[in-house]
Amino acid sequence: MKRKLKPVKVVERKLGREGAHGQYWRGKQLIEIDGRLKPQKYLKILCHEILHHINEDASESRVKRESGILAGILWQEGYRKVIGV
Repeated sequence: MKRKLKPVKVVERKLGREGAHGQYWRGKQLIEIDGRLKPQKYLKILCHEILHHINEDASESRVKRESGILAGILWQEGYRKVIGV
């Protein structure tokens, strides 16, 4: 039986002190992402953290590989972050 995913909240925060571009907090259903990232890197990191949310058991190497593929396809198809909407 598949588990039902709870909604996840995405917030931007400077993550330089953590040495990370993004973080997923499982118990809080929260993704933190560094808003200073360039758009394509932002998309890749967002996909990465979403994959952690979707599949908590996936290895880091698998999540890294799949997020790169997913972000690459989305970028190629013209998906971009729109600011101020």
